Amino acid sequence: MTTLKAKKGTARVLILVMSLFAGMISTALPAAAAATVTPVGGSPVGTYVLGNGQSAEINLIVTPVGTETWVHSISPAQPAGMTFSTSTGIIAGTPTTNQSETIYTITTDFSASPDVTTTIKITIVPSITPATQSYTYSAGTTITPTTTFTASGFSAAVTYTVTAGTLPTGLELAASTGVITGTPQIAQGATTLQITATEGPRTATANITLSVAPAI
Repeated sequence: MTTLKAKKGTARVLILVMSLFAGMISTALPAAAAATVTPVGGSPVGTYVLGNGQSAEINLIVTPVGTETWVHSISPAQPAGMTFSTSTGIIAGTPTTNQSETIYTITTDFSASPDVTTTIKITIVPSITPATQSYTYSAGTTITPTTTFTASGFSAAVTYTVTAGTLPTGLELAASTGVITGTPQIAQGATTLQITATEGPRTATANITLSVAPAI
């Protein structure tokens, strides 16, 4: 009977080759794909400040694995005035109640992949609508009044003031409605006014852009 005995150097080389081969196999195997769910927008992403009385929509991007299906659920329930779609995960509608920052957990139940949990934050604040307006007038001609604001999320009547920008000469803002009236006197390029509604500690803002063309 003959026994073959490997030399020490040969054994070391064999072990090294086997280790390298095992490493190559491990590296070559791709990581298992995983389904993902990502909120769209927000600042930062997934954090939203919505205006009471203003329509809004919050979306999700769902990336499944292959052709699997999924269904969404939310906890706690979406804000008053809004709906939640179990098929798309979209929260949409017009908020009707102010709320401090609230954390919502959206669970996506995939047919094959593990469930995915997504967290978003929603704050609802007072607002005035329309949020933006734009007008072009002519110097020396009485203007058509701007649109009356609708205030939402306040507990009493609000007072409107111009908090940024300057009204064209000849125009004035009604403190009770936010409506601008009058006759502009001087032509000027576009200027954007920030209008602020105030009631106690609560405030909301909107923008009105005005241009005054030369007299015809």
